[in-house]
Amino acid sequence: MTGNNSNPDRAALIAFVIAVIVLGVNFVAVRFSNQELPPFWGASLRFLAATILLFGIVRWRNLPLPRGPALTGAVLFGLFSFAISYAFLYWGLTRVSSG
Repeated sequence: MTGNNSNPDRAALIAFVIAVIVLGVNFVAVRFSNQELPPFWGASLRFLAATILLFGIVRWRNLPLPRGPALTGAVLFGLFSFAISYAFLYWGLTRVSSG
């Protein structure tokens, strides 16, 4: 082996640590929000805020929205990857600990 392949890239390591912290805190935050709001309301408000933020970014950068088959794929991906999984996550965290 040649070069310095044993040391990870600094940016990748920082990104990994940030991802672990954010994703680790996510479940605890959901547990706290479930104490104040019904689970589906909490998830809905979270995704509403994300939708407004992301559509603002799309508008600001003048990015085109998907159309036709790309729109169908994007909607199905969002439905199965986010909506359904987060609905089960929020509901499940009313019954189990976030640990």
